[in-house]
Amino acid sequence: MTPKMMLKTLIAAVALLLALSLPARADEASKRVKIEQMLTLLKMEDNFNLLMKQAEQQGRQMGNAMVDPSQLTDADKKIMDNFMAKLMAAMRETMGWQKIKPEFVDLYAKAYTEEEVDGLLTFYKSPVGQSMLAKTPQLMQQSMAISQTHMQELQPKLKQLMDDMKQEFDAAHSEKPKP
Repeated sequence: MTPKMMLKTLIAAVALLLALSLPARADEASKRVKIEQMLTLLKMEDNFNLLMKQAEQQGRQMGNAMVDPSQLTDADKKIMDNFMAKLMAAMRETMGWQKIKPEFVDLYAKAYTEEEVDGLLTFYKSPVGQSMLAKTPQLMQQSMAISQTHMQELQPKLKQLMDDMKQEFDAAHSEKPKP
């Protein structure tokens, strides 16, 4: 085989490999676009933001369980509010929807075939699917209210556990001989 014929054969082989791989990449891109549509229909960003707000509320409740809010000065309250603002900003920066959305797309792409995504999109666009989507925020809010009720039950226990731990630390440190 001449060098010219070898080059033509090589070019043909590369072209064939590229042609065979393009539909797979196009299918994957199509699937990812559909998954993004599904995540939009599911209002994942809104639901995620709601979870972040609820996490902040629970964090504040836990903080209030550790320290009696009536004992805090205005300056102390500002310090705590500043801490919570910084914590939430760090959470949004690290775990904000725009940052984690590609990972969710990857997750769904691994879990579902394109045909399954098509079926899910059909369902979520249907009247029953729309009804489910419309009721989900209210159900989530009510679910969180249930969780918060139980968190309030937990707060005195948590405070007692933390007080006990503090006493154990104090006792352990008071028993140590000083050098």
